[in-house]
Amino acid sequence: MTTKGRQAVRAGLAHAAPEKLPAGTLREWHWRALTRAYAEGEDGLAENLYGRGYGGIGQRTWDRLLRYEGGRFGALTVERTVGGWGSLGERLFVTPDGIGFYRERWEEYRKRYPDVEAPFPGGSLARG
Repeated sequence: MTTKGRQAVRAGLAHAAPEKLPAGTLREWHWRALTRAYAEGEDGLAENLYGRGYGGIGQRTWDRLLRYEGGRFGALTVERTVGGWGSLGERLFVTPDGIGFYRERWEEYRKRYPDVEAPFPGGSLARG
């Protein structure tokens, strides 16, 4: 549908356009995914056996974090192969930029998306 078509439908149904976020701002589902990767720390998130992405979160959401470019931050997550021969698997990890982003912007996102469980960005990435 075209932009004008969406505008016409919204006007007819009295719906507001979705909020335009500042450049580099994550949507709620992206923030939720980053909190999952951050909480897993050094263990990373395992790829779902049923093709549903890491941690049951869809690949398109992870793609946004894998290719993130916002301000001084680059990719927030990275995929890596782990394990020895015969037990290779893909896991998704938060990058150093992702850790910095999370720690720096945790308070902002906690207020923006209060329903997302986001662990306090303390020193260690250990679970608990």
